[in-house]
Amino acid sequence: MFYSFCISRLGDACYTLLDDGLANLFAVETLRHGTNPISYIGIRFFGGDPKKGGASYGATKDNSADNPKGNFYMLKDTEYDKALYSSGNWKNPFSIGFSKRLAPRLFTYLSGANFAKNISPNKAFEIVSGIFSLLFVPTIRFRFTQIDKKRIQEDPAYTDPQCGHTAYKTSQKVEFWRIGLLGTLLTGINFGLLSRARKHPSRVLTGVAQLTACVGITAIFSACMIAHPVPVIIGALLA
Repeated sequence: MFYSFCISRLGDACYTLLDDGLANLFAVETLRHGTNPISYIGIRFFGGDPKKGGASYGATKDNSADNPKGNFYMLKDTEYDKALYSSGNWKNPFSIGFSKRLAPRLFTYLSGANFAKNISPNKAFEIVSGIFSLLFVPTIRFRFTQIDKKRIQEDPAYTDPQCGHTAYKTSQKVEFWRIGLLGTLLTGINFGLLSRARKHPSRVLTGVAQLTACVGITAIFSACMIAHPVPVIIGALLA
């Protein structure tokens, strides 16, 4: 079973490298969202619904400076570096890269734990549900050609000097087609591609490196796919 889990994670890694590599190559903007398994399925099919903001089974009910009801929250990704550098507290790019991936995972755990809390007051069940979400529910990545500041505003809970400006909120629905590889292709392939690439050359080079790594992992992935097709497919679907 552990071997199957590792193989499924390999499928996840391969898909993620492809998706993030293309997103960086096309120089699109990315926002991240962590949630529980049930909400994850709903968001993947129907998009981010602000009407469910502040729900008892979500992560934002206890983690927002203002009333979370009627808002959908997303953490910055491509803008995260600039946000933390501007705060003056983060100078190590490796710390920033780690932090921007860790932050949505924290919300994934909180959402999973709160979801369990609505079912049973058992603390152990709450912790197990949070860990399960952390291990098996991927971070949702929304892609945008550019961030529309009229539609998406800074979250006041994350604008203090310690955190920088690292999160957004919106009272409008975030479309499901912005998620993952579909979102990358729909928002990335347009007439603004070359101008974005000139504006963000380092991001484009990062994309090239990620796609190169993806090719190498795909070779391993293909061998595992032949030997163990089911866990590999599951890993790719969960990505």
